[in-house]
Amino acid sequence: MNQLSSRSVSATNGSPKRAPRPGRCGKRCGTTKPAPSRRSAAEADLAQWVAKVKAVPEIRRELVQRVKAEIAAGNYETPEKLRLAVERMLEDLT
Repeated sequence: MNQLSSRSVSATNGSPKRAPRPGRCGKRCGTTKPAPSRRSAAEADLAQWVAKVKAVPEIRRELVQRVKAEIAAGNYETPEKLRLAVERMLEDLT
């Protein structure tokens, strides 16, 4: 047999095979990985969001209910409210 191997010769007419033509994407089909689709990017975004949600600390429901009750009763004071009250009282005295 000559220099061409049997695999590189077309079975129909004996001429050498041509390289695959570019497909719709402009690249040779089957030779490269497809570009990431929008769906895979969206899935990656969703995975990041889920990871962030899982990192949020658990809600302490009893504490929330207690604080809500104290606020409703007018008994709940925050350090910020106390600081503001002291500052206003000092302004009144000066």
